[in-house]
Amino acid sequence: MSTHSKIIPFAEIPEVIRKEKEMGNKIVQCHGTFDLIHPGHVIHFEESKGMGDVLIVTVTGEKFVNKGPGRPYFND
Repeated sequence: MSTHSKIIPFAEIPEVIRKEKEMGNKIVQCHGTFDLIHPGHVIHFEESKGMGDVLIVTVTGEKFVNKGPGRPYFND
């Protein structure tokens, strides 16, 4: 099992992207709320990952989500 975290602070993303590009990897990004994760999200991630070597998923911060009372269900 890897000890490498897949959760990377936003400020570190440019350096990660730079290193991946130096290695010749194609980067794909998905962005959204993903609250709650459902099978359609998983399919979206899988199809997106198939378009490149590295998939970066960014999530809209909870303070910008306006889906109604009690939403988002999960906090940042």
